[in-house]
Amino acid sequence: MTYNTINDAVTMPGGEGTLLANRYRIIKQLGQGGMGSVWLAEDTQLDNKQFAIKMLPSILVSNKRAYCQLKDEALVAMRLVHPNIVQIRAFEENNGNPFLVMDYIEGQTLDDYLAEKGKISEDATIRLLKPIAAALDYAHGEGVVHRDVKPANIMIRKDGHPYILDFGIAREIQETMTRVTGKLSSGTLLYMSPEQLRGLPPKPAQDVYSFAAMAYECMSGHPPFYRGAIEDQIKNELPEPLEPHIIISGMVAQGLSKNPEDRPPNCTALVEDNFSRRDAEPRRKEGGQGSSTGGSPVRGGTWKIVAALAVTVLAAVGGWLWRQDVQKESTHRPEHDVENKVMPTENPDEVMVSVGGKKLTRGEIDKLVNAVLKKDGDKLPAEKLAYQKRMIAEQVAQGFIMDNVIAVKAAELGYKVSDDDFKAYNEKTLKRFEGRPDAPKTIEEFAEKMPFPKDYVLQQLKSQALIEKMIEGEISSKNKTDYSAEAKKTIDDIKENNATMLSDADAEKKIKELKATIDVTPDAEKSAKFAELAKANSDCPSGSRGGDLGFFTHGEMVPEFDKAAFELPVGKISDIVKTKFGYHLILVTDKKPAVEAKGETPAEPESVKASHILVKVGDAQKVPEEAEVVKLLKDRAERSQIGEFLQDILRKANIKAADKYKHLLPSPE
Repeated sequence: MTYNTINDAVTMPGGEGTLLANRYRIIKQLGQGGMGSVWLAEDTQLDNKQFAIKMLPSILVSNKRAYCQLKDEALVAMRLVHPNIVQIRAFEENNGNPFLVMDYIEGQTLDDYLAEKGKISEDATIRLLKPIAAALDYAHGEGVVHRDVKPANIMIRKDGHPYILDFGIAREIQETMTRVTGKLSSGTLLYMSPEQLRGLPPKPAQDVYSFAAMAYECMSGHPPFYRGAIEDQIKNELPEPLEPHIIISGMVAQGLSKNPEDRPPNCTALVEDNFSRRDAEPRRKEGGQGSSTGGSPVRGGTWKIVAALAVTVLAAVGGWLWRQDVQKESTHRPEHDVENKVMPTENPDEVMVSVGGKKLTRGEIDKLVNAVLKKDGDKLPAEKLAYQKRMIAEQVAQGFIMDNVIAVKAAELGYKVSDDDFKAYNEKTLKRFEGRPDAPKTIEEFAEKMPFPKDYVLQQLKSQALIEKMIEGEISSKNKTDYSAEAKKTIDDIKENNATMLSDADAEKKIKELKATIDVTPDAEKSAKFAELAKANSDCPSGSRGGDLGFFTHGEMVPEFDKAAFELPVGKISDIVKTKFGYHLILVTDKKPAVEAKGETPAEPESVKASHILVKVGDAQKVPEEAEVVKLLKDRAERSQIGEFLQDILRKANIKAADKYKHLLPSPE
């Protein structure tokens, strides 16, 4: 497990065997750098469960304002619960030194993986980053912006499941270190949006840009801008286009737009809208969110059948999604009419793929490819034609392999799809499109809108229904693990966290009561009363520090706080100020005017010294039913089993392929 850091002194926990906060016993060191040392520890109060401990840089411990602000960010990040987010469990102290307790992920960072591989395929990029996109979109829905999306903050578990680290935390540390040391953390500038470089407040569009930059690097082997005057290029230049065959290149380019309003509305749009229905949930059958084969997220990546069966990808090569492409590329070129687009048939009886005694010929593949191209192929830009032909042909071959392999295994195990089974599966298929203006109302309508022949689409649906029934019988129904204890612990954690939260109305009521207390205090005693209340209501990590923030300059605080503090005269207490953290009262205790540079004396910006009272606002998280949590835990546990089950079936099947389709064969053990 490695971490991207800058060089500076870090707070050390005392070495292996040390007990932190009378609870976390250090096992070994995982990483070290200016953004903190990271250690593996076991929780002695929770059955020795392992966690990652991040000890924060020592330079932050003495910086009161940074300390409070970092804790605020950590508390906000702790509210995020998502299967692809490394959860922060606690913000603790040990002998006055702060540290974060996080879930421990055994694996490697995407940064390390790309350093080994150089770049990965488009399919692998989508498969890896799609869950990360969902995690970022979820966080944005909760009002949290990551601010530091980059490969070094993506962890890939050994089974391929990806996670995103450090929501707001790494950036908060970096910004403080930059202010104190004057050094910008290397590796972060490469993924920053133009508005981040200009110091604008964080918004989801910044994460969309950084996510697009990360996707770009996955498929090209380098960030969009990585040589020369990088900051100037980010603000003013366009990156080199990705290779022409990369279908999501247009969406990635849009994600890298200089104007935030020109970017896609969320991260998922970058890896979904234009291409990736083939990976549409919940039909993915690989272990976790990545390859079930372990290690790399792209191992066996060409074996796309396990991840998404044929009909799931139909929408990617035609139907709705091609029509989305057409809207963006509406110029029709007469010289590329459909008559010139059909795949020429040569040696139609040549066997391309066989499974046992079943054979798929070149002519049968060509027939289906031509059927697709005759529907929408005349509108497809010529430069994408060759790639689309190959992709469609591969999907036909994949569908044939899976249909026959599954049919043999299902018959062997005694599974069949009844009319009721097929009806139930089709209802779930239609639910995926609910809420879309062009959503099909029947499975027949769905099949008609697909570019493949209707009978072919229905056959692929039946194949998927058979897989689902077999998985239910062979894996889900045999999983007798009792997840109730773990589910209850999860629910207790949510309730405990909710108990510390105040609603907006309650927080506003409390800050008004505190202000009323100060207002009736004699003028000569107001400062002392303010300091007393600040100690109890600043949410700073030490009562001795109270709400003292020290000196700060313009732009170092959130905008509402910044404006109020710089407008206040020294010795005056503000009216109630609302920020993203809650409700504040501010007392300015000193001011320093701006100083112009003179000789060897550098310029100094205007600064303010202030303390504050803070009543935090937090929305209580909905407490799920125990059965709901048990189901989630059970589903997670079964994902890797499903991937292994399908891979095993495929490896043992008697599959043969012509040279052009050999890359579709399953990888060996």
